Amino acid sequence: MVTLSRDCYEEELAGHVDNSQPPRCIMDSCDKCGRAGELMTLAEVAKYLKIAERTAYGWVAEGKLPGFKLGSAWRFDKADIQKWVQEHKDRAEGEDA
Repeated sequence: MVTLSRDCYEEELAGHVDNSQPPRCIMDSCDKCGRAGELMTLAEVAKYLKIAERTAYGWVAEGKLPGFKLGSAWRFDKADIQKWVQEHKDRAEGEDA
C-alpha cells in the first residue's frame, strides 16, 4: 500500500475521478514526496517501544536509535522508529532461522 502525506493525498484526490472512494490512505510518511511524518518525543518513543525513558535516552545518545536534537530536546520521526523496529525484528527472525 502506498502512503501519502495530507498534501499529496489532497492532490491525488483532486485528480481522482470517483471521489466516493479515496485513491490511497494517509499515513505518517509519504511514499510520493518523501515528506517526513509525525515527530515523537523521547517519552512517546519510550512508550511506543515499551521501554524505560532512560533506556531510550541511552540508545539515542549511543546512536543505536534514530533521533535528532531540536534545541535541547530529542525528537524522533515515527516512520524512522517504525523502520528501526522492523529492521531489528527482521534481524532477530534471521538469527532464529
